[in-house]
Order: sequence, then structure tokens, then C-alpha cells
Amino acid sequence: MSVVKEEQYVALQQLTRARYQIIRQITQEKQRFLQYLSYKCNTFTEDVTSSVFGKAMLDLFQESYSLEELSQMDLEELADYLRVKGKNRFPDAEQVAKSIQKAARSSYRLDKVVEDSIDAILATSITLIRTFDKWQVHSAIKPSLSRFLPDG
Repeated sequence: MSVVKEEQYVALQQLTRARYQIIRQITQEKQRFLQYLSYKCNTFTEDVTSSVFGKAMLDLFQESYSLEELSQMDLEELADYLRVKGKNRFPDAEQVAKSIQKAARSSYRLDKVVEDSIDAILATSITLIRTFDKWQVHSAIKPSLSRFLPDG
């Protein structure tokens, strides 16, 4: 193997190792997020059929609404929030809003101090997940890999 090919191989090797580590970190952070979400709203993942990790849902959790606020919020207002934050990608925003309110109503209530601490952890976790998703390692691998493939 020539020196140039070996350097390209090392570069690709480092990129793929970094991607592997980032994906592991994203997975761990999402699992941690789900664990703390279950503390805040123990029935959310059961009652709400929409992805917890979509932009609208993450924005909703980052707003730190209490369960009481979510359950008392006007249904149309919550549906509009989901439409705006989700850029009209919800096929039935009203149904999702209803399921969020159902989950909020049926979950046990935490003490205010505990709920505030869980909200802070969830907001931090959301920031980490979004940061990991923005890393550019994935897009750097394809050009590096193409150097090893024969012209075709």
C-alpha cells in the first residue's frame, strides 16, 4: 500500500471510529431522555403515537410545560403548536394533541422541585441530542470512502 493510500485509510478509519462513538452517544442520550421522560410523564410513550424525538415534541419538552399545563391547555392551541413546530408534518395534529393531554392527565404528579429538576435534565438532554445530530462526520466519510473504490 502506498503512503498516500495508507494516509487515506487512516483518515477513513478515524472517521468511521468517530461516527461509531457518536452514534453510541446519541443512543445513550436518547435512552437517558426516555428514562427521565418516564419520570415526568410515565404514560407518554404508551399514549402518544408520534415520535418523541421529532422537532415538535422536543420543542414541547424544552418549553418545560408542567403536566397540569399540558392537560389544561386548549386542544386547538396545542394542535396549532404542534403544526407550527412540526412544520405541518403531523397528519392529524388534533389526535396527537389529544393523546398528549391524555398522557398528561393519566400520569402521576411530581413535586414541583422534582419536576423542575427533571425539566432541566430533559432540556439538557435535548440540547445534547440536537448537538450530536449536527455533527458532520457522516458526510465526511463518503468522499473518503470513494477514494478506495475503483472508478465506475
